[in-house]
Amino acid sequence: MKTRARPLAHRRKTLFPPRMILAPLDFSECSEASLAAARLLARRFACRLELAHIDSGPPPAVSQTAMEAVARRGLAAYEEGLRSKLEAARAGLEHSGVHLVSGDPETVLPRLAHDAAADLVVMGTHGRTGLRRLALGSVAEAAVHVCRAPILVTRKSPSEKWPLRILAPVKWTDYADETLRTAVAWARFMGAELGVLSVAEEDGLMEVPHDELRDHVERLLDHGDPEPQWLWRKGRPYEAIIETAEAEGYDLIVVSAHARGRLHDALIGTTAERVIRCSRVPVLAVPSQAAR
Repeated sequence: MKTRARPLAHRRKTLFPPRMILAPLDFSECSEASLAAARLLARRFACRLELAHIDSGPPPAVSQTAMEAVARRGLAAYEEGLRSKLEAARAGLEHSGVHLVSGDPETVLPRLAHDAAADLVVMGTHGRTGLRRLALGSVAEAAVHVCRAPILVTRKSPSEKWPLRILAPVKWTDYADETLRTAVAWARFMGAELGVLSVAEEDGLMEVPHDELRDHVERLLDHGDPEPQWLWRKGRPYEAIIETAEAEGYDLIVVSAHARGRLHDALIGTTAERVIRCSRVPVLAVPSQAAR
């Protein structure tokens, strides 16, 4: 039985710790890593885990004759095979479910996350670049624009104690404040170290004084929150974020999924998209209030 996605509607604010995690799988190597991360987090948060496979069907080049041949060989058997893989993936999880959905992944995923009331989406990415990205795109990158829930993207299976060190880039904006609060909540819950990164763009406007930014961040922290390690960099934000995370040994980056403009984002990509595309460190993209 296939799940039919309903239109998106207004959703409550992101909840932490999450009560529901959605993990879309395509049964590739990168989705094996994201499944391991989703299972780990479901245990750490003691929450429900929903596994899903979004079947986009054969590519447009497949002829109608070929489609009929596939149908004759048993489309039902094909779907049953996919469901068996999903059932095997959730083995050992007490509170879990599976979904086999048809449609375009970029369209279906946010609706499925909404229907499942997911507080967190965990997925892998193939990290396409250049012409392959323009031609094929990335479901993970597209999802950060439209999903109401934070999206965790990883390329490798985490250790049992992951994350140990969390990096949170900060800016003087409301949406960056929301992202920092999420990073702080993760660090507090996981007992992880917290790094706060400020990147001054070389061709940007006047840099915010360090003392003012420190004071602003401290006002957002509560008693008992982890004491942040401050890092100051100059350059292009997505490059500085990735380089700092790798050089300083952070194992989770928390960024804001804030869109600037359709044309700019389609051709260049947001900072969150670029970090997701290029980072070997897992990335948690937090939707801005404007996206809710």
